[in-house]
Amino acid sequence: MCSPGPITSVCFSKDGQCTLAASLDSTLRLLDKDTGELLGEYKGHRSTTYRLDCVLSEQDTHVGCASEDGHVYFWDLVEGSLARSLPVGRGVVQSLSFHPTLPCLLAATEGQVQLWREDSFQEQGDTEM
Repeated sequence: MCSPGPITSVCFSKDGQCTLAASLDSTLRLLDKDTGELLGEYKGHRSTTYRLDCVLSEQDTHVGCASEDGHVYFWDLVEGSLARSLPVGRGVVQSLSFHPTLPCLLAATEGQVQLWREDSFQEQGDTEM
């Protein structure tokens, strides 16, 4: 895979057949793990300076990425359309993680961790660090 900017985060799909890569050109790229074929590109978030996490949803239906503009963005994996923009804070959202068994997403920004329900993307609470 070629990327015009440094790759800052990678992850596997749940079925292990694809990889998702985030780079400093503000683009997510979904690739076939075996062939390297580009399966999709997703743009709309801002990533030019920081290392920001990317994730695939628990059902492999959406790709997501943290952003320097204080949001978390999710795109439909197949259609490539922006499905959701979650406002997390005013600062850079650097870290994302799905719970291994529950439909929950953690997002971290500026000393704060927020919990979101994956099925509704309703905020469930936050914790100051």
